[in-house]
Amino acid sequence: MSEWREGLCYFHMDAEARISKGLAALVCEFYSGEHPADVLTTEPTFIQEIGLSRMISPNRSNGIAGLRGQIKVFAANCLNRTQPPS
Repeated sequence: MSEWREGLCYFHMDAEARISKGLAALVCEFYSGEHPADVLTTEPTFIQEIGLSRMISPNRSNGIAGLRGQIKVFAANCLNRTQPPS
């Protein structure tokens, strides 16, 4: 679930598997409360920095990438709403 309030993006995600749910929660929390432009330009490098990317399966890595893609689409749509018409 994605939400846009007062010019900021908020994300919530659920999954059945605990690991997937936890990974999604980390990514969603990382981007929640941020301006859409920041969401679009900031990558979740903390996943590599803490070594998590070495500990998860390729399928879960693909899931994170997919979630990141969905978050970027939502942020782009929000950003378009904040820009005045030309």
